[in-house]
Amino acid sequence: MKGMAGDESGPERGVRILLPSGGKIVVFGEPNSLEWKSPKEGMRYELTLAACASNGQEVKQASIGRLSGAKGSLVCGDRVLKVLLAFRTKGGPIYWLRLDTVHTHESEDDAILESIAASFKLIRWE
Repeated sequence: MKGMAGDESGPERGVRILLPSGGKIVVFGEPNSLEWKSPKEGMRYELTLAACASNGQEVKQASIGRLSGAKGSLVCGDRVLKVLLAFRTKGGPIYWLRLDTVHTHESEDDAILESIAASFKLIRWE
């Protein structure tokens, strides 16, 4: 797998990982500028922004490293979007992990996303 740094002036302030399947995982942090009260609230909002009318939306609680968060998924034709969102426990940045893949590679790519989410760590700024 290859990872690329995101565009510092754009929405991706993190890393993009290209998967062998052709899918991609993007991990980045940003301020909670919309001031969502919970990861589930942020996830519901994020899924409404998708450019497809899907009845395959799902939001549930998830762990991202030691942080609690939310996981959402959206099926749009043969495309699958899975998103994880975590908040720092004392405020500050929020963290997104996004998988964009096709339905035929969903299970293998989701396993990679879950592995990344399980290994997620906050590093103390010095």
